[in-house]
Amino acid sequence: MFRRSWIRFVRWPEHHVYARDHGERLGLGTYGHRPLPVTPGESAQQPWVTEQFDPAIATALALLPEATRFTPAERLNGVFSMTPDNLPLLGPVAHVAGLWLAEAIWVTHAAGSAAALAALLRGEDPGVPHLETLRPGRFAGQDGDDLTRRALKRYRDIYATA
Repeated sequence: MFRRSWIRFVRWPEHHVYARDHGERLGLGTYGHRPLPVTPGESAQQPWVTEQFDPAIATALALLPEATRFTPAERLNGVFSMTPDNLPLLGPVAHVAGLWLAEAIWVTHAAGSAAALAALLRGEDPGVPHLETLRPGRFAGQDGDDLTRRALKRYRDIYATA
């Protein structure tokens, strides 16, 4: 009988692939491909890029113990948010009253970001040193093409193993 309780999140950085438990289903993913920028206003779900993703998925499946291999039920190319400084955007949007932003939040800092944002929304001190460095407007006035280039470079460097 297939038991999936052993897997929550497993990453093989040397292959740029991972396996994870999504609760009702298992998933495989890759970050070992060229950056695929999304134009503002496009859907967060992009077309599947067969030539880039299928070989990585095959690699991930081969890395799983034989008894736990599975056939992926669907294919999803989701957006992986990056900023030019590799930090999230967190806080109020200065020029739009009442709008708060939490973007490019990774699982490693999701809980802390949520707690800080909740404190800010309540008008409390979140107790996070230098939280202003995450303000959403910090890139205002900078060249958009340069910001895109810097963010895409961050993607290529994020899981560098060499």
